[in-house]
Amino acid sequence: MKKLSQEAFARARTFVMDQGRELDGRLFEFHFAAGFKDAVLEALTDYQNDDGGFGRGLEPDLRMAGSSAVATTVGFQILREVGVCGDHALVQQGISYFLTTYEEERQAWPIIPPEANNDPRAPWWNYENSAEFFGNFLANPRAAIVGYLHDYNAQVPTDLLEQLTASVIGHLESLPDDKMDMHDLLCAICLAESATLGE
Repeated sequence: MKKLSQEAFARARTFVMDQGRELDGRLFEFHFAAGFKDAVLEALTDYQNDDGGFGRGLEPDLRMAGSSAVATTVGFQILREVGVCGDHALVQQGISYFLTTYEEERQAWPIIPPEANNDPRAPWWNYENSAEFFGNFLANPRAAIVGYLHDYNAQVPTDLLEQLTASVIGHLESLPDDKMDMHDLLCAICLAESATLGE
């Protein structure tokens, strides 16, 4: 296995601490310098909105202040990464956001809201063609969100979780193995890594 030299690691640390966000620095410390989970969560709190969703540039190439499904999945990735319990306010408010923004008819979450068009963003974060571009959101972000709903299922209605799980797994199984989009695959991995997902 290749490893960074001490000098290269020191340069990487300096870059993250000097050029990264406060959150990036706290995550670096958590993973590499015996940093504290609470410091990560304090920095992450700055990205959560009153509706429970995450935004404010948490997804770096989507600068909208408002909440989006994609930014909220990034928030939950961090919550999972540092091992946050389901009774934490960040988790409870985030799960509430997912439940509130779920589109039952579509059985999915739009990856971004229309308001995303009003802020600086990468060209792929364009609301008008987002459903087509992201496969009607049936894998991305849905599979990742369902994984987080499994992780933190105390607030989630059991019948909804069972229905969503069956739907997302059925969709993933229908995709050709050699044509799955990289981001769809990452969302599927997120689902598979949920500790509470049944066989």
